[in-house]
Amino acid sequence: MANTLLLKFEAPLQAWGERSNWDRRDTSDYPTKSGVVGLLGCALGISNGRELSELSRKVEVGVRVDRQGRRLRDYQTIGAGYGKRMILTAEGKLKGSPNAPYNAVVEKYYLADAVFTVAVCGDDELIAELGKAVQSPRWPVYLGRKCCVPSRPVFNGFGDFDDVIEALGGKREGDILAPCGPEEQGAFRRWDEVAHTKGVRSWNARYVKVV
Repeated sequence: MANTLLLKFEAPLQAWGERSNWDRRDTSDYPTKSGVVGLLGCALGISNGRELSELSRKVEVGVRVDRQGRRLRDYQTIGAGYGKRMILTAEGKLKGSPNAPYNAVVEKYYLADAVFTVAVCGDDELIAELGKAVQSPRWPVYLGRKCCVPSRPVFNGFGDFDDVIEALGGKREGDILAPCGPEEQGAFRRWDEVAHTKGVRSWNARYVKVV
């Protein structure tokens, strides 16, 4: 039995937002845990926030940078040329001034030509289920955004390791992002732990370090 699922993320474009809003969609330099859990949720065929938060609590996720890639900005405008307001807010209300056509400017950031190895650690039974799912996913998987389609199968094998650092090849001069305790030297917070608060999907902090 194996306690670790290894994934390979390779694509022309990836996007791992941490602080995205409607008009500016950022990307981190590393895949986020929430993004990895979302991919696994697609493979399993689950979208329920409570189930995703339970899955997030059951696994640890570490990332190795195999090729950093480069940051790419996609500049878009939405609504240009409309004779009346036609853009809706998240609440379904018309956006913009009633006296002028509305034009929204959107910036989306991507990582171009990046490659990552991801280690997902958990109990043997869960890892076996996740491995089977990513090899025959119920829904299409993607790397952060639905437009970011993998250029190769994401499944990269199983293993049995003491922790995600060992699973990713040990200390490699600063190219592994691994979970850690808040008291460890170099620890910092990422808001990418999937949560479920009062029926609404949200995100909690977790501590990671670069090793």
